[in-house]
Amino acid sequence: MNNYSTTDSKQISINSGKKFIFYNLNDICYIIVKNDQIICNMTNQKEIPLHLEFDTLKQLLLNHNFVQIGQNIIINRNEIKMIRNYEEGAKIFTKCTMVIHVNEHYSRLKKDLQLF
Repeated sequence: MNNYSTTDSKQISINSGKKFIFYNLNDICYIIVKNDQIICNMTNQKEIPLHLEFDTLKQLLLNHNFVQIGQNIIINRNEIKMIRNYEEGAKIFTKCTMVIHVNEHYSRLKKDLQLF
């Protein structure tokens, strides 16, 4: 059995030793790699460390309304409130009151996401 999976009920389960922990995908705002650790930022602004490879997690989530907005950031499309372009890149404002800075490479995100 895998150490992770997604379900039709829009949950992700991650094996944490002897137990599986289930997270609702709608409760995830974004996931980021910080200091070689994967952090899941929830819509309630709680941070949950995940013990899973980022590439594996990315493969799971990109099929479930998540989009990669930086080399180490995956965001829930439903949590994007606004994208503001700047000369040096863009800022993404989320419904969960987080602001995420993205570089020039990802500043065309608004067009790619077809949000507006």
